[in-house]
Amino acid sequence: MRWRLVLLDGDGPFNMGLDEAILNSVSRGESPPTLRLYAFRPSAVTIGRFQRVRESVDLDAARRLGVPVVRR
Repeated sequence: MRWRLVLLDGDGPFNMGLDEAILNSVSRGESPPTLRLYAFRPSAVTIGRFQRVRESVDLDAARRLGVPVVRR
């Protein structure tokens, strides 16, 4: 079985959207298993699907510092 390697950086919403697109494509059998390595540019805070944002992140500080908060 061949794997695909994706090396691509982007902002928070781009990265989360691309992860979802890759997941859907692989799960439908339209793409090979994929290893994706990336960085957030600019930096961002990623919140897991079941994490409580207000318990995990100081949203006021994130806004003040211009750090985006995105959910997986």
